[in-house]
Amino acid sequence: NTSGILVFADDIIISPKIIASYSKDKVWFVGERRVEHSNVSDPKHVLKCDWSWNCNKTDHWWWWGTLANNVKLAYQGLVKHAKTNKAIDKCMERLLGYTRSVSNILYGFSDVYYVPKRFYKSYAQVASIFLATESFVETAVLGILFCLDDVKNHVSFGNNSILIWYVKTRNQPWVHFKPSTFFQHPVKWSRLKRFSKEHVNFYCDIVVPWVHGR
Repeated sequence: NTSGILVFADDIIISPKIIASYSKDKVWFVGERRVEHSNVSDPKHVLKCDWSWNCNKTDHWWWWGTLANNVKLAYQGLVKHAKTNKAIDKCMERLLGYTRSVSNILYGFSDVYYVPKRFYKSYAQVASIFLATESFVETAVLGILFCLDDVKNHVSFGNNSILIWYVKTRNQPWVHFKPSTFFQHPVKWSRLKRFSKEHVNFYCDIVVPWVHGR
């Protein structure tokens, strides 16, 4: 008997103690989400827009030119199933409220999220459509979560997280660690073998006791 499904990447450290403080009846996600116009002439450049639809042309991940079409196919699949499935019909209504078009793509951090039990059936139905088109995970997860329930009902823990992708001290996670944080990402366990004694001390003396609530 479960209250929900918590999914998180293998390069995250996460606090079980703080998990207990969040509602188990709501969808959780990191909180940052963006929409990208994919109808620009150069597929390696897109328009990144905030929720007020202020857009800027930007370089993006290498996968955009080759895999963006997979996401569009997933959206088209949702449109097709919406004709006979009330849950997916509601899903598309929510999704289009954010993207304005099936040609625009919703994406954001997918490294940790939670789906409550009451959404299991809808989650499986929507996820299977994204899986069938092999959609990139950062687009699939956000699309699925925003389909399940209105975003105003989601639990967003973006402000209680530490994200250290683009900093020079990325490989020194102890520099950024705070015990009051819900999760920190990325934290590569492989560094135990490949880097300094500082990594061993960080994981063994700080992370393990923290995970166990000490």
